[in-house]
Amino acid sequence: MTKQEMEMIKTGRQVDKADTTEIPPVSPRTSEIKANVPVMPPSQFDDLFPDDDDEEDDTDESVADDGEQEQEYDGEEELDPRLKKIIMVSSIAIAVVLAILAILLIGKIAGWNILGGKGKTEESTDVITTEGTNDTTAQETVPMVNVVGLYKTAAEEQMKKNGFTNYTFVEKTDATVEKGYVISQSIDDGTSITKDTQITIYVSSGKEKTKVPDVFGYEDSQATTLLEEAGLKVTHGYAYDDNVEKDHVISSDPVAGTEVEEGSTVKIIISNGKETKKIAVPNLKGMSEADAADKLQEVNLVGNPSYEYSDDVKEGQVISQDPEVNTEVDEGTTVSYVVSKGPQKVTYSVSFSGSISNIEFDFDTFGSVTVDISYTIGRQTFSVYSGKAGAGDFPINIDGVEGPTGLESNQGSFSVTITDSEGIDVTSSFNTGGLSATFTQESN
Repeated sequence: MTKQEMEMIKTGRQVDKADTTEIPPVSPRTSEIKANVPVMPPSQFDDLFPDDDDEEDDTDESVADDGEQEQEYDGEEELDPRLKKIIMVSSIAIAVVLAILAILLIGKIAGWNILGGKGKTEESTDVITTEGTNDTTAQETVPMVNVVGLYKTAAEEQMKKNGFTNYTFVEKTDATVEKGYVISQSIDDGTSITKDTQITIYVSSGKEKTKVPDVFGYEDSQATTLLEEAGLKVTHGYAYDDNVEKDHVISSDPVAGTEVEEGSTVKIIISNGKETKKIAVPNLKGMSEADAADKLQEVNLVGNPSYEYSDDVKEGQVISQDPEVNTEVDEGTTVSYVVSKGPQKVTYSVSFSGSISNIEFDFDTFGSVTVDISYTIGRQTFSVYSGKAGAGDFPINIDGVEGPTGLESNQGSFSVTITDSEGIDVTSSFNTGGLSATFTQESN
C-alpha cells in the first residue's frame, strides 16, 4: 500500500482511479500481502498520538522505488500497533466517562449545581444543615401555618403540631390587639418552608406604656388633671390623715413612677383631714355660762354662746343648745347655746314740746327773768331749759328737746320756776301749761 493510500485511509477519503494510476508497481508478494491486510477506518483519536506509520511509509516507498527489496508482512504484526492504540484510546474514553458519571452522581447527592440549572428537581427539596453537626439532610418543604389572632400558648401548640422547630416569640406594643395575642408572623401562611426555617412571631404586649405621675400632696382637681393628661383614667378613694391637708392626695395606686398601659385606671386617695372621734353632745341646760364652756372643752367640743331675755330662766343660765343633748358629732364640732339675760326690761326715751308765754310780767319795770324748766321721772330729775330771758325771748319754745333714754318708766312731770332779777318767784305771771313730754318704748 502506498503512502497516498495510507493517508486516504486515515482521512477517510476513497481512492479514485486517477490516484491508482500513480501507484508504483509492487512485487506480487507485496501485493498479495497488502491485499490480505484489512483496511482500518480513520479514528477521531488518531491525532492524539504520534503517527507510527512514518517509518513504514518510508519503507514502502523505498521498496516501490528500487523494486528489489521485499518485505514480508505478517498480518498479525501489522495490526498490533493499531489495536494497541485503539485499546488505549478506548480505555481512556471509558475512564473519562466513568469519572464524569461519578462526579455527576456525587454532585447530585451533595447538591452541586453542575449543569448550571436551578438546582431543583420536579419535586423540590432543600438541603438543610442540622444545627451543631456537619451533616446535611434533605427535607421537604411544608406550608407555613397561620397563627395570627391566636393566644401565645395556642400559637406555640400550633407550631409544634406542624413540626416547626425554629420559631421565636417577640413582644410588640399594639393599641388594637389584646395583650398576649399574636399580631403578625414573619412568614406568611401558605409559604413553602422547611420545618427548621427561622420564624418570628410577634405577640402583643398591649398598648404603649406611660409612667404614673407623682401627684402626692396635690389638690384633688390638680391631680386629676395631671393623670388625665398622661392618658390615664382616674378614680377616687377617701381616708383620714393627720399629716395631709383635707382634699389633697395621700397616695395613688399604682404608685408614682410605675409603667402602665395608656388608658389604665389610677386610683388616688384623698385626705379627709385629721381623723376625729364621734362625741355625744352633753346637756348644758341650766348650767351657768362658765360651766357650760368648761364642759364642752372637756369633751373636745367648741362652745358658741348667745344671749336672750327669759322670764323663766334665771339670768346667766343656759336656756337652750344646738345640737341637742346626746347628738353624735365629730370631735371639734361647735355647739351653740343660749344664755338667759333674765326677764326682759322695757325702757323708754322721752322728748319735750310746747312753750312758755308771758301773761302780765312787766319787763320794762322789773327787767329780765330767770327761767328753769325740769322734768322728773321717779327719782330722777332732768333739766329741760335754764337761762335768763327778756321780753323778746318769749314765748320760750322747747319743741324737739330730747330727754334721757333707757327710762324704766314712761311717766313724769314738769317743774317750771321763773324769778325776777331780785329772786322773787314770778312764775304765776307766765303761762306754763303748754308744756308736754312724749315717751317712746325702746327696742331691746
